[in-house]
Amino acid sequence: MAALEAGAARFDLRDQPYRTDSTNVQLDLTRTLNERWSLLMSIGISRLTSTLTVYQPVLVQDPQGGLHLVLQRFDLVSQPSTANYALNLQRKSERWTLELAASRALQPSGFGALARQDDVSLTASHNWSERLALGGTIHGSRLYDASGRLSLGNRRYYDLDLNADWRITERWTMSLQVALYLERQQSGGFTRSNVPVFLTLSRQFNRVSPN
Repeated sequence: MAALEAGAARFDLRDQPYRTDSTNVQLDLTRTLNERWSLLMSIGISRLTSTLTVYQPVLVQDPQGGLHLVLQRFDLVSQPSTANYALNLQRKSERWTLELAASRALQPSGFGALARQDDVSLTASHNWSERLALGGTIHGSRLYDASGRLSLGNRRYYDLDLNADWRITERWTMSLQVALYLERQQSGGFTRSNVPVFLTLSRQFNRVSPN
């Protein structure tokens, strides 16, 4: 199956005279290779129009020959382009599910400008028994400043997520999740965040039929 997508957006950099207009087109392809393998692939291109507005003093001569100093507006425009892609390869068996994903995309930064983000992840899940399921994800991300205005540098993030679901009874399930997050600094060192641990106990209720 194939699909074609297109979009446009505008971002104004907060507290600065800078604007980014983004237009993109993307082709999505989904294919089931066989009973166990499936592939999802997207490829596209984004065109950025970055406009920096500046005001500079300019000498202007009036009809009488006098000179006046006025502020004149100048729009400095650049139009770079970047490729976007996404790849997802999945394999399923009776007990195992493996998924490899990689992508590159432009993402809003929260400051009114776009950032380019590269992601790669490997996810595995295993049905240990009828009641116990285990899973984990290794993920890495790299963040670039697509506009050159955010001073992001070259940031890299890594995280490891582990989870387990234990179905105690037909209605009660206990879930455990542990995560580790790392950020690589430009100096080469790593900053580690806290290691969150979540333990959840949930109960499934019967569906209530309307009268």
